Amino acid sequence: MNRIGNQVINSGVWTTIDIDVANVNINDCFDLVNDRYVCGKKGIYLFNLVVNFATLIAGAQALSCIYVGAVPYTVAYNKLDNYQVSLSSSCIVSLEKGDYVTAQVQHSVGVAHNLVEAYFNGCRVV
Repeated sequence: MNRIGNQVINSGVWTTIDIDVANVNINDCFDLVNDRYVCGKKGIYLFNLVVNFATLIAGAQALSCIYVGAVPYTVAYNKLDNYQVSLSSSCIVSLEKGDYVTAQVQHSVGVAHNLVEAYFNGCRVV
């Protein structure tokens, strides 16, 4: 699933990435209306997330996270001054049918920043 184009991210709040496109959607597991992967069959799943923020102002810290339901599973963070920030994270999780997974981001400085790209994928491995 991809996010193409800017999404404004406010400071200090985990925000679900607004997914625009499901390039591959086997068994229709990606729900583009609710921006989540919905597990269609019990098993072990692999998820990957890559996000790119536009230039962050001095002292900003960007974070990305893969959530299973309301539980954060893996968090990536980066702190750069006045540079584009790219983050990536992955996780392997056991899911039951109907469980859902979302990709979320936040940053630490009071002004809004643009998320310019996001790539989120998941697949059942066992």
